[in-house]
Amino acid sequence: MASKFGRNDSFSNRRFHLIILFLTALTLRLIYFVQSSANPLLYTPVLDETYYIHLGKTIAGGFWMGEDRLFFMDPLYGYFLGSIFYFFGDNLTTVRLLQILIDSFNVVLICLIGEKVWSRQAGVMAALFYAVYKVSFYYTLLILKTTGTITLSLLFTLTAIGAAKRGRKVDWFLLGLFAGALTFFRANLLLMAPLAVMVYWFVERPRFFQKLLPNGAMLMAGLLAVLSIGAVRNYMVSGEVVFLNTQTGRLLYSSNNPCNLTGGYSTPSFSRRNAEDSETDFHKESERRLGRKLSAKEVSGYWVGQTIDYLRENPGAAFTLLYNKIKATVGDYEIPNNFSSYIAERFSSLARAPLPTFAFAFALGIPGLALGLAGNRKVAWALLPLITSLVTILIFYTSSRFRIPAVPSLLIGSGVLIVTAYDWMKKKETAKAVLLIAVSIALAAISLLASNPQPTGDGKYFLARAYWNIGDLGKASAVSGESAIRFPRDSRFQMLSGMIALSENRIEDAINQNLLALKINPSDADAHHNLGLAYHAMGRNDEAVESLKKAYLVNPRPKSLYALARIYDQTGDKDDAISVYRRYLSVSRRGNPLRERAGQRIEELRSAGVK
Repeated sequence: MASKFGRNDSFSNRRFHLIILFLTALTLRLIYFVQSSANPLLYTPVLDETYYIHLGKTIAGGFWMGEDRLFFMDPLYGYFLGSIFYFFGDNLTTVRLLQILIDSFNVVLICLIGEKVWSRQAGVMAALFYAVYKVSFYYTLLILKTTGTITLSLLFTLTAIGAAKRGRKVDWFLLGLFAGALTFFRANLLLMAPLAVMVYWFVERPRFFQKLLPNGAMLMAGLLAVLSIGAVRNYMVSGEVVFLNTQTGRLLYSSNNPCNLTGGYSTPSFSRRNAEDSETDFHKESERRLGRKLSAKEVSGYWVGQTIDYLRENPGAAFTLLYNKIKATVGDYEIPNNFSSYIAERFSSLARAPLPTFAFAFALGIPGLALGLAGNRKVAWALLPLITSLVTILIFYTSSRFRIPAVPSLLIGSGVLIVTAYDWMKKKETAKAVLLIAVSIALAAISLLASNPQPTGDGKYFLARAYWNIGDLGKASAVSGESAIRFPRDSRFQMLSGMIALSENRIEDAINQNLLALKINPSDADAHHNLGLAYHAMGRNDEAVESLKKAYLVNPRPKSLYALARIYDQTGDKDDAISVYRRYLSVSRRGNPLRERAGQRIEELRSAGVK
């Protein structure tokens, strides 16, 4: 049961401790932000960040549908960014500062949940642990939904505790509305709705027909009411009734297929790595296999079916995947998913400090939650984020981004363990306390030993490219050259060396580096594209045109069309220039600044007599 010590000590000043905890968390995150100002990755958004920033700008610009297609990623974070951009401009520093405030507020939510399910002391300890949990510092600076996911899952947990206590239908309906909003922020949070009903039954033991069934029905009604809004929006833009995003099938198959039994995320050979490109490639591959056109909904369903069929026919593979996912999830290592917290550490002494990591949360949290459940069923509420994250990982793949929403649950368990061990020590029950400490040490060892870092070139590539993007060519060259030696089969570093050479007007070197990249990987679209730019800079325009055409053939990105149109334009081939400019406008994103320039150039060429 909950601890009784210290009722009249400083813990009694609840507001004081909440303020101190919040300010501690805020101060540490602001220090991390200031120290990270030299990190070039803050000024070079990549992959998912790029998608959400563009979506936010589109929404802020007045296109409230966001996209003229089905959302293939969870859209609500894009609307969050759109609101910020609309009121404060698209300065990403504003977003990061707001996310720092939000993450600092998470310590308050953790403290309140810990207090409600066990004791104020346990809540304060859990909140303090999260305040100094350095991986959370890292995610506040990424333009991703990770920090918001933690906050919303904690808010949902706290709201569910209140709804269960009051037992009113209106509270459960409002909880359902909240669950719907969570689902549009991150689709896996949909799991929290049925889990809340299960925990409600486990903790409160309500009568089935009088309370459990009607309250559960009200939650589902609220959930469906919100999801229906998304379905209407999707029908308006596509003619399909789709409640959620379209990437479920792609993610599921990429994480569970014959060529990837690692438990991590890895696209199959027919797909490019970039998420939007991968979505296109999965669509094409499913249509090729079935021999007919498919809607986005049908494509996702096809790959879900392929995954289920493979796992059903290969139970050994299913066990291998399960083992690898669990091992990587309990390991202390923060598995990157495009972004690496370990690379970010080089820019912050605070991030390199010996602050708590996942091994700490795991070692104290698991026995603490077990003790808590044995003493008070209310502790089950603290499991909502943990179970949601674990189920997501077991279905899809393990990564730092999927795991960190579970950390607050583990830290609440850590608070329970500390308070319980203190009580036992006060009661002279030393043997029990020593056993508890021994279990925690064993779990910490398991977490540390289970860590199996698998270095890839992704983090170093994005770092070198970020240095190039901000004009620090010396550091870009150093990182790229070092990484080319460490990852000799990764063509991106030769391609990047070519970009650096082109920026320094070393045209011959740029050509040679890109040719070397293509020798390693003939399908490197960036190398083809940059080779075309280098050929053009040298005046070898026929070769430039061929390289850019190959780049577009390998990876049909609008930027290659625009570069091709510019070459036609500058060499006097006006008809082809207009044709390619038009193709560029037909495939480029709404809001791309080059669209206006392309449109203007078409009008100028037409007014000059070109049709």
